[in-house]
Amino acid sequence: MNRIVSDPSTPSPKETAVIDLYVGLTDHSGIQILLFTLAVLLGGWFCFHFLLLPALHWFFHQTLEATIVYGDSLWSRYTNWEVILEQEGGGETHYFFNPLLSFLPFIVLVGFAIAFFVTTLLPPKIGFMRQKIRREVINMLDRIVRVLGLHHQDNAHTALEQQLLQMDLRSLHAFAVHNGIPFNDLEDLQKALRWEHQPVWKKVLRINDAIRLYMRSYFTVEYGNQMLGFVYIGAAVLIILIGLRGLKFIPPTKPSVIIFALFLEFVLLLLYAITVIYTRSEDEERSWGTTPEPSRNTAQLPESEAEQMRSQARQLLETFLLNSSRRQQ
Repeated sequence: MNRIVSDPSTPSPKETAVIDLYVGLTDHSGIQILLFTLAVLLGGWFCFHFLLLPALHWFFHQTLEATIVYGDSLWSRYTNWEVILEQEGGGETHYFFNPLLSFLPFIVLVGFAIAFFVTTLLPPKIGFMRQKIRREVINMLDRIVRVLGLHHQDNAHTALEQQLLQMDLRSLHAFAVHNGIPFNDLEDLQKALRWEHQPVWKKVLRINDAIRLYMRSYFTVEYGNQMLGFVYIGAAVLIILIGLRGLKFIPPTKPSVIIFALFLEFVLLLLYAITVIYTRSEDEERSWGTTPEPSRNTAQLPESEAEQMRSQARQLLETFLLNSSRRQQ
């Protein structure tokens, strides 16, 4: 996907300001990274301590009717379980189980998911994901301004943002079709802009409106192939460990490593599925800045309807900019 870039010629002060804003939103402050890291750790610990451990105790005690014996150290309640199962014909089978290692991929996934949502709701100055979303909003606005040919105008991005907030669905669709902008991208931008102006409780309920723009505009474009590669790596690790288990190098009484590999592949497949869900089609990306072909049954006009609509959009924004400058004077 095209990021914000200047023209081959010397960029104007307006273009330079937009580029500086985008670059500034790309870099994260120490407080943003710290809060995101803390959210990952606390979210993962909450998932493990209050959800997974009680569920495991219930499963072993109620379903398998097993006895759990812990080690002597404090950490043994998290890393060193001896699960004793009584056999029907008499005797016992002892399994040595490490719950932290077994569920580590899932714990990390939940921690990142919680940090993702929490930092999306925080203000941009301290919200790690909130700043990324705002960066993609700026990038999308700049692309549309360039399609309209208004990138040399003062306050063009602000004017476009205000116009998008006021458009209904019909006007938005007409604007997208006649200016060669994919409607889904324009709709995602409008939803993200409206999400930014909503109260906190509505932001929580409609958080996907903001996340969708970031995922479609940046994450799936930059990391789609990497996610597929990670899935193959996880499958390779799982195959190796299953093979070692079949060769008896991993005893059946110590299943923690096998469970870890299974959850690792599960997490990677889940992340790749999410990436595929948000990935835009190639036709949407190629259609940026192109106008639809006229119908064969439509008479050719001296000036195409698409160009007329593009001109009207420019005039609308220029009028808005002129009125804004007059108010400032």
